[in-house]
Amino acid sequence: MDAGTTQAINQLGADTFLKLLTAQLQFQDPLQPMESTQFITQLAQFSQVEKAVDMNKSIGTLTQYMASLNNYSAAGLIGKNVQVAGGAVPLAGNAPILNYQLEGDAKEVLIQIMNGAGDVVRNIRMGAQPAGLQNATWNGLDEQGNRLPNGEYTFHVAAVDAGGQPVQAVTYTHGQVTGVTFENNAAYLMVNGARVPASGVLQIDN
Repeated sequence: MDAGTTQAINQLGADTFLKLLTAQLQFQDPLQPMESTQFITQLAQFSQVEKAVDMNKSIGTLTQYMASLNNYSAAGLIGKNVQVAGGAVPLAGNAPILNYQLEGDAKEVLIQIMNGAGDVVRNIRMGAQPAGLQNATWNGLDEQGNRLPNGEYTFHVAAVDAGGQPVQAVTYTHGQVTGVTFENNAAYLMVNGARVPASGVLQIDN
């Protein structure tokens, strides 16, 4: 398919392009008329491009419809407890559970808990742990054993294997969905004060 024809139709529109093609036939040089094969080729290209334009419009409509369905489904998660990828930890007089997954066997695992300013307030050493899902309980105390104020915290997991090489760790957040926002046809959930993509939901509790 001729690229120039495609660009012309996209920029001018199908009706305008057809008028130009008609004008080309009307004002062609009688001594050098357009060959029938050339005319047929242009018409075929026009037909193909017009179908492609209509298909793109249909795909765009379908994409918007699917995005609307996804957004509607995300709104139904408000009030439910979910598990999503992320390291947000709410402290509200309870003992939060820190969930994470190790991609390999680790000789040493260190969990660091940070406050809203990004300062490390507690280090929890877990020792050696095998690959897979793991969890730890934080009692809400800092390094000196003082009770920390309620609020939103985050945690990070650092691990190394027997050879001293880093072991990848993925953290998970478990909490209640308190709100949903939409941006660029994508839904985001508010979980434990953190904004996470709805596509990252791993588990929904009944």
